[in-house]
Amino acid sequence: MLNNTKFKRIAAVLTIAAMLVSCGCEKQQITTDSKPDLAGESNVLTLNCIVSYYQPDGSVYYTEQVHKIYPEIDVIVFTAAEPQGKYEWSVIAGEFSGPKTSKEDPISSEIMFDKAIAKALQALYLANSSSPVSETSVISGAVLNLDGQLYDKVNSGNDTVALFKNRRTNKIDTAKINTNRPYILRSYNFQKIANSNSILPTKIDVLAEKNLNERLLIAQFDCTITR
Repeated sequence: MLNNTKFKRIAAVLTIAAMLVSCGCEKQQITTDSKPDLAGESNVLTLNCIVSYYQPDGSVYYTEQVHKIYPEIDVIVFTAAEPQGKYEWSVIAGEFSGPKTSKEDPISSEIMFDKAIAKALQALYLANSSSPVSETSVISGAVLNLDGQLYDKVNSGNDTVALFKNRRTNKIDTAKINTNRPYILRSYNFQKIANSNSILPTKIDVLAEKNLNERLLIAQFDCTITR
């Protein structure tokens, strides 16, 4: 449970995000419709990511993204510099804010700006951290068998994203998205954050679940922590 100070900080961020209006710049259609003021937040984890989006025709679209995680106030901000301009989207205390898309958006924008995937990425980043929002407990009897490995479902407090703890590694490294588009996210290559008890995954696969035994890799995040 968040204390009063952290609750007020979250409320302040949400208030600012709601009040900000967009500027009339030329590429406004590809920016977020609200941007929180996070300049005063000192606890931020930054990941520089090479992202691969796998296309139905077998080609791969490569791009670079920056993921900024604010663990104390339950915020993540994504940015990407594309040929069309700079894109930004975020999850603030569970609420997604994304760019106004158009037919001129980059390849794979439907996956790139998917709010459920954004929430799942945030959940996996924070799942093994010492942040107050990462507190979880195992749900008795809720077991997932994935490629022969057993996972226990954990109570994450998120209706959209279900988190699972790997019995072999004891890490929360898998997420399932409970929407009409079933996705599974699997994280690995964990690194410890200096001067903390937190570990972060630096590689995450996004798979489209066709059926119980068939999954298709649609995106991969390969990141470097630059905190």
